[in-house]
Amino acid sequence: NRQDNRLNRQLRTLFFQGDVGEIFPHLDHADKGSWDIGFAVGRQPLNFQDGMLINDAADSVGVTRNTIIPHGGTNLQITGLYGWQGLHGSNNAARANVEVFGAVTTADIGRSSFNGEFFFVHDRAGQDDGAYWAVSRTRRFGHLNTTMRVLGSYALHAAVRPTVPIVDTGHLMFAEFSRTPAWTHDLFYVNTFAAVGDFTSVSRAPGTGGPSRESVDTRLR
Repeated sequence: NRQDNRLNRQLRTLFFQGDVGEIFPHLDHADKGSWDIGFAVGRQPLNFQDGMLINDAADSVGVTRNTIIPHGGTNLQITGLYGWQGLHGSNNAARANVEVFGAVTTADIGRSSFNGEFFFVHDRAGQDDGAYWAVSRTRRFGHLNTTMRVLGSYALHAAVRPTVPIVDTGHLMFAEFSRTPAWTHDLFYVNTFAAVGDFTSVSRAPGTGGPSRESVDTRLR
């Protein structure tokens, strides 16, 4: 019998999260102020656009302003994110001396949920900077669930390599249609996508597939 034991000291996840209004309830006794501010700091999982835009765990800090009521909607969240260690390139290789800045919005307006993200990755060596963005809309039409996504990546000062690039320029369009048949626990879905250029994700952890297969893998797990 063959045994394969792999034990290391690599820290995968360790972070602290909370809400300012809940931690310090005396700031707003009537809960009518603007203290619904969430935060998380540490080595935490980052997963946006179902893992297509980013799917990794990194040393980072995020601050979220919750429960903003938009005109015609029920909720709006705005998040600022900064990460400084643990990022990987689109080739799943670890990146040293890079930092990421991000802005994330989530809104429930009418019958739809909207998401928008923008990320900028700064390589201190000035070789593989990149800008990334994504928007999506999720809505239910009768018994049919729909999700539409458009993602983009732009290489800034990208180094030329013969292998898989760390950052490249391209766009990815993705659409998903799903339905749960009546009186069953099954899920029927169809995914379609189209690519222009060579889209790359902000960061992909080792062992993760490419961005076009992320949503399918999520449904199957």
